[in-house]
Amino acid sequence: MNSIERVKDYIKSNKMLSRMIFMLLALTILFLIKMTWTIWTTAANYAYTSLKPFLIGFLIAYILNPLVNFLERKGIKKGIAISLVLLLIVGGFILIFINLIPNLSSEIVSFVNSIGSSIDIIVDWYEKTSKDPSGLIGSIIQQLSVSFSGIENGIIDFVRVSITQFVGASMSFFTTSLFSITISIYMLSDFQKFKDNFKAVSKKINWKFPYYLEAVDIEMGVYVRSTLMLMLVYFIEYTAIYFVMGHNSYLMIGLLYVIIGTLVPYVGGIIVTVIGVLTGLAMPTMNLIILMVLVMILSQVDGYVTSPLIYKKGIKIEPLMSLFVIFIGSAVFGFMGVIFAVPVYVVFRAVNTVNKKIKMMGKEAFISEETN
Repeated sequence: MNSIERVKDYIKSNKMLSRMIFMLLALTILFLIKMTWTIWTTAANYAYTSLKPFLIGFLIAYILNPLVNFLERKGIKKGIAISLVLLLIVGGFILIFINLIPNLSSEIVSFVNSIGSSIDIIVDWYEKTSKDPSGLIGSIIQQLSVSFSGIENGIIDFVRVSITQFVGASMSFFTTSLFSITISIYMLSDFQKFKDNFKAVSKKINWKFPYYLEAVDIEMGVYVRSTLMLMLVYFIEYTAIYFVMGHNSYLMIGLLYVIIGTLVPYVGGIIVTVIGVLTGLAMPTMNLIILMVLVMILSQVDGYVTSPLIYKKGIKIEPLMSLFVIFIGSAVFGFMGVIFAVPVYVVFRAVNTVNKKIKMMGKEAFISEETN
């Protein structure tokens, strides 16, 4: 036995020394990462900028592949199916961009103004009904009114500048989108082969990885496509209700339900409903009452009928767990953590399910069952 092997055996036999060496190595790695953090972040930014069209292209292909397969099963050739799907999606986005962007600035300004009007209505109502309008609560309401009036113009100016900058950046966005769509076309042409090659490469790293990817693919596929469908349903439902009831900002409320109501489960719908009611205080009283009743009924229908029908049973997430992961995501990563908390949980749950199955059945039995 040579000297190196003796040292290895001695370190393995001495648990305290092994732990100290491990901690020393970990601290050394962390120190080196900290000292070279600028280099790593710069490299990561360059890598992200270079890979962004490919990542977006993969996401587009991943979402649209089931629709392409559906058209193929109906007898349409794959090339024609891809062209039809992309024309439909791109054409829809162009129509939305042409019709929505010019009106978006005025819609947001109107929405902000409606919040100010609602605050004024609350102040007037409190002053007329309260026995002591100059008390603590009255002072708080007055201060809120004054504060919002002070920042209202700033919000409106910020929105107008943001819209202008967005339109100015549209060329860059268009260029990236064009590359991404081109990449998605190549991926869609043989998406199954792309997935099989990716799994084959992952298998060389660890034999479990292809099964992890398969489980994640199934659950995330259901989650993404179901969420997109739910967004469309929410937009149609709530935009129609607020429009029929005469809410001035019906379009903004519908968009908020799409963004917040679906991406922040359970809590998001409540937040948007409160915003919708507060910004509708200037409506006729009877219309506002009917609107509140309709939204309450529709939220129950969505929670117990629409959402379960859209989401398959296997992707269902318990409300308490959903709120927990959203809270953790918001605490650690802020708003982006709220958006990605549930998808990340779905990924980890799929991996954990595979691990439990392997542990229970054993490697050979698991592989045999998955192969069959």
